[in-house]
Amino acid sequence: AKEGMKFTDAYAASCVCSPTRVSILTGKYPGRLHITHAIPIQGAERIKEPLPLIEAIYKKNLPLEEVTIAEALKAGLQALAITPLHTGVLALLKNLYTEGKDWQALEALLPRIKKANLLDDRAYAQLEFDVYAALLAEQQTTQAIEDWWQQLPKYLRRDSAMEALYLKSLLDQGEHDKVAPILRKRLKSHFSHALIHLFAITQESDSASQLQYAERWLDKEPNDAALHLALGRIAQRAELWGKAKSYFEKSLELEPTPEAYAELGR
Repeated sequence: AKEGMKFTDAYAASCVCSPTRVSILTGKYPGRLHITHAIPIQGAERIKEPLPLIEAIYKKNLPLEEVTIAEALKAGLQALAITPLHTGVLALLKNLYTEGKDWQALEALLPRIKKANLLDDRAYAQLEFDVYAALLAEQQTTQAIEDWWQQLPKYLRRDSAMEALYLKSLLDQGEHDKVAPILRKRLKSHFSHALIHLFAITQESDSASQLQYAERWLDKEPNDAALHLALGRIAQRAELWGKAKSYFEKSLELEPTPEAYAELGR
């Protein structure tokens, strides 16, 4: 189970098997391949009853000239073995792995993409972030998340956005006691909306004390709408209804957001 994979969404190009299968194999819509019905096991006929309309062109097999994803991957990997930094092949594999959400394969490809200068620095940094963020989302236990974090390059562990994703993953596992001191330490040196949002949803044992601690940030950020929203959420959890209402109203005054309206309307 630790190494398993959870599928949460499924999509099909057709409601029957053959068109769906050829679509998966080629990446094309069934209509482009003229395979829109289940291919009969015996013969080419598919419908015995007379039709009121002229039948569309229909093929009973996937044409051999169609290139499948497996063939493209095989050709790409063979070419890469001969020319490890071939930019055309790297671009092909990057797109195939991205479309197929094969993040582990894409992670293994990252050093070659960087060495070949396939992308500019900004685009490469975004690709790298997206790959590791997707890999993080696949971790299903606290231990798996911690192991993933330790294996992450140090410069990415220092990235505030990546750290926010890591801490949010721990919160999703119910690790509030573990996350709370980390957030307090980070917020001392670096105030950010992402971190203050996480602090607001972190459930400490004493919400009133948590609110008192967070209110000190008002001295430096008195007109920050996100901070007032966060303080309102903590006050709400502490059942300090008057304070919660005041903070939500102040947040809306500074910057009207759907989140603040939703909290105020609870």
